[in-house]
Amino acid sequence: MNVVSSYTRRKRENYRYIRIRIVKYFFVFLSYKQFRRLAKLAKLKSGLFEHTYLLFLEGRLVNFLYRTGFMETLFESFYYIKGGFVFINSKSSSFINQRVKIFDIVTFHPLIYPFIFFNYYSRLTRKLVLHPPIRCLYISFVFLFFYFFKQPRKRDYPNRKFVDIYLLTGFPNIY
Repeated sequence: MNVVSSYTRRKRENYRYIRIRIVKYFFVFLSYKQFRRLAKLAKLKSGLFEHTYLLFLEGRLVNFLYRTGFMETLFESFYYIKGGFVFINSKSSSFINQRVKIFDIVTFHPLIYPFIFFNYYSRLTRKLVLHPPIRCLYISFVFLFFYFFKQPRKRDYPNRKFVDIYLLTGFPNIY
């Protein structure tokens, strides 16, 4: 019989790696190279870096359609964009990472209106909409278009976590 209890050493977790992987899995259509490129563009813009960087990440067309609540998944929004069913300012767009700027109008092809209305209505009645549309959008359910009219704030993001954006993009902390 062993009198002394044995000590098992636990493996240390690398939390920076875990945070990067969580963000990478949410923005599934971006590579690390594209993350860094967006971070460099956000640094060049005037204003707060974090604010601009989140606008660049969330203002991409694939995330924009998902955040408005009309698409159930990111992959469904990817399917509609690649199919040419989404229009930005009356021009067809098939590039998933196209930026939706402030004052842009996003509409759908008339062939898919019934499907989107039925899908959204059925999810609303069953209370399966994960997050309501963010406050920086104007959504017309009659004409089914979205109008991005102001820059989103921190409280507008439904799943906000405290993540160090400098570490995610590979930039060293300077503060």
